[in-house]
Amino acid sequence: MWAQHCGSWLLLLVVVVVVSHARAASWRSGTEISPTISLFRLSELTEIEWLDGVPGTRCEHMVNHAATYGSTKINFMTTHFFIDTEGDHIPNSYCYKGTNDCLPFTQDVIANWTSSFTKCLQHAVAKGFTGIAVTPHLDGWGQFTPWRNSLRVNPLAKYSGFSYTDIMLVPLAHALNAVMTEDMTVWFALQGEMSLMAMMYPREHQRLLPYLK
Repeated sequence: MWAQHCGSWLLLLVVVVVVSHARAASWRSGTEISPTISLFRLSELTEIEWLDGVPGTRCEHMVNHAATYGSTKINFMTTHFFIDTEGDHIPNSYCYKGTNDCLPFTQDVIANWTSSFTKCLQHAVAKGFTGIAVTPHLDGWGQFTPWRNSLRVNPLAKYSGFSYTDIMLVPLAHALNAVMTEDMTVWFALQGEMSLMAMMYPREHQRLLPYLK
């Protein structure tokens, strides 16, 4: 009888130790931190800076720092700007941020932004990131700067020659397509924190999906 009790207690002790070890291992791995790289200027993708003796663009330096967390996923929050001269929450034009001003888009600027962002994505892939998310934002510039959630933006409509799709979604799609592999997961948001835009123009957003896929 004593031997049976002793055997039962010994078995229970082994189970507790095994379970405790498994839980400790899961706690040590923890929840993965997925860093966000915030990009507001073209220069953050093009100008070389030296950090701790290492050359790279600001985007690449931020990717280097993000990689120190050991994460496999990374989010890029890209921001361009709208100019609303009438205060009606509809852009009159889009612009990209220079050093101290917001400059009009051209086809050459869009091509430069796309190729430069592609290089930063390639750097992220080389650093071991296998999950890439993009979250596009619009910010206001000028006298009227309404909250982006209240923007009435048709993503296909052209304002002063360019649409939101032209300056934001197509460049992102081309850059992501250039670095995608079979092992990579991509989360592509059509917009971030711009809910009125999605509610007012659901069909226009739907029309974009086949092309962006």
